[in-house]
Amino acid sequence: MSDPPLKPAIAPSASRMRSRLAIVIQIVGFAIGIALLVWIIAQARQDLTPDKIDQLREAEAWRVGLIVVLSVSSVVLNGVMWWAAITPVRRVPLVDCLGVNAVASALALLPFKLSVVFRVLIHRRRHGVPMLTFGGWGAALVALMLAALGPAVGASLLLPGGSMAWWAASIGGGGALLGVGVVLARYFSTGAGWRVLRRVVERVLGERGVRLMNSSPVENAHQGVFMLASPGWTFLGGGLRFTDTMAYAARFWLASSIVGVSISVGDAAVVGVSYFIISVIAPTGSAGVREAGTAGVFALLRIPDPALTVAFVGAIELGVGIVTGVLGALVLNPRRMFAPRVTLADG
Repeated sequence: MSDPPLKPAIAPSASRMRSRLAIVIQIVGFAIGIALLVWIIAQARQDLTPDKIDQLREAEAWRVGLIVVLSVSSVVLNGVMWWAAITPVRRVPLVDCLGVNAVASALALLPFKLSVVFRVLIHRRRHGVPMLTFGGWGAALVALMLAALGPAVGASLLLPGGSMAWWAASIGGGGALLGVGVVLARYFSTGAGWRVLRRVVERVLGERGVRLMNSSPVENAHQGVFMLASPGWTFLGGGLRFTDTMAYAARFWLASSIVGVSISVGDAAVVGVSYFIISVIAPTGSAGVREAGTAGVFALLRIPDPALTVAFVGAIELGVGIVTGVLGALVLNPRRMFAPRVTLADG
């Protein structure tokens, strides 16, 4: 009896191949980040001359303590920002937003966007936030970040950091962009405004425009438009984002003074903005990538011993992140973390 004919191997589907490629990219990217972190630590050890060691030993406790306080404040401010962004359309308890953000901030160091996955799971199961609303929530926060920090980034390229002109351009420009955003959001959040936008896009792009306006990303963005249409909450979120980024700047200014490096307030502001933006856009986890990227900004600004300063700030932030992450999980109650919680309906 002859053997049955062999069946042709079934090629993996395109989606499966893309999933495997995404996994490989995340693993490789995270490995590169860890390698960069090891390199930063090695560079910091080289910078630890006997004089630097003596300076660290003699560091005033209040300076180190203030860096810790500022690190904790970032976790709190970001939690308040998430709460403020969604409040115009849905009521989610502030304490839950703080707890979720604390855990997510710790997970942001890791690959596979675990921080985003955690936020989605908690808010969908615990608070019943629809996926479209969550997508708009994230889009609204990105819009707030661009409006609040875009002028600061532009000013850093054209003006002396920390000068009166820099502060005026950063704060004034951010406020103006937030104001324009509110006006546009209030118009396009109405049925008439959204229909006008649909007609324009569909007329310009034809069939592609129809598909685009019916796609999930656009629907997500529309949910975010409703959130940005509230002036009070939008300006609160933008103000908190700028304040948080300046808290990063203060951390680097303090850390530089501790390790004996002279850095101006303006340079510290540029470094703080860069550190935050790199943390946000790092696709495979922020560990190592933000430290190496920030050290590169130090080098561009010709500030000595960048690795030592960055490693000092990073070490404190890592410790704070672990502690606040654990506290956040306890606030959410691990036994009932994913249990539904009664909230007010969408507004």
